[in-house]
Amino acid sequence: MMTISLAGALLLLSVIAINAIIHLPPFVAAVYFLLVAGLMLLEHIRRVKLLSLSWGLTLSWVCYRVVVLLAM
Repeated sequence: MMTISLAGALLLLSVIAINAIIHLPPFVAAVYFLLVAGLMLLEHIRRVKLLSLSWGLTLSWVCYRVVVLLAM
């Protein structure tokens, strides 16, 4: 499951690098962040279903992501 976090971090890192060069509007950065977070959530749900695991894992993963977001 850490692969999902790594992929999300790489996607977000790319927009940070682009923002350093082009200076994107905050709205574009926020939409991109929500898009990446949504894709990460969908991929996490897909993998949990594939492994026949509990939905509690997805719920705890979302809670972890919210805590990380609020901590920053």
